Amino acid sequence: QVHRESAGGPLAMRLLRSLVDIRGRRVLFVNDCLPVVLAMQKGSSSRVLQADAEYMARAGLEAGASLLFLHVPGTRMIEEGVDGAGRGGARRIIGPACSPSTRAAIQTLCAQQGWGITIDLFAANCNKLAERFASWTDEPDSEVVDTFTIRSWNQSKCKCGCFHRETVFVFPPIGLERTVVRRARSCRSDGIQGGILDGAAESLDRNDGAE
Repeated sequence: QVHRESAGGPLAMRLLRSLVDIRGRRVLFVNDCLPVVLAMQKGSSSRVLQADAEYMARAGLEAGASLLFLHVPGTRMIEEGVDGAGRGGARRIIGPACSPSTRAAIQTLCAQQGWGITIDLFAANCNKLAERFASWTDEPDSEVVDTFTIRSWNQSKCKCGCFHRETVFVFPPIGLERTVVRRARSCRSDGIQGGILDGAAESLDRNDGAE
């Protein structure tokens, strides 16, 4: 959650710069996550938070603006009506967490089968299982926003100009499991699905595709 709060800074900064000229202005960012505010103010030992803090510092210098970061209690933000979207979004994506132990088990399974995950279809920068990933929102470095807009989960066009088969990893929010399985079957995708479906984890079989 801290990483998601931190990612909001660069997202907001990019949007702000696309809408208005902030040169010579002071821009105030408020957040109810204290570790994020401290990271933006002083830096952090966390690789993810430090990267976001460095991005904000560079963006401020490039824009010619002075950036200020203020911690505000979550109750105050709710009262002012500025936290509703984030909480609504969180409710939409709440579900089983892809914990470090789960990630390790997935990587072990892939190694045993000789698979290499080429794209994580439901991810963020802080939890992706592959360099290429699709995100729910405009996440830094994501290949696409909304995995269902990808034309095919079976193959994609590489920078080399050729098409290559995908081995996907999907860990969807609650409520999308069956939709994901149907889409994977229609694309005859290779990969692994993590999550809860009728009390059991589903796998996308390498040979039969999405079984």
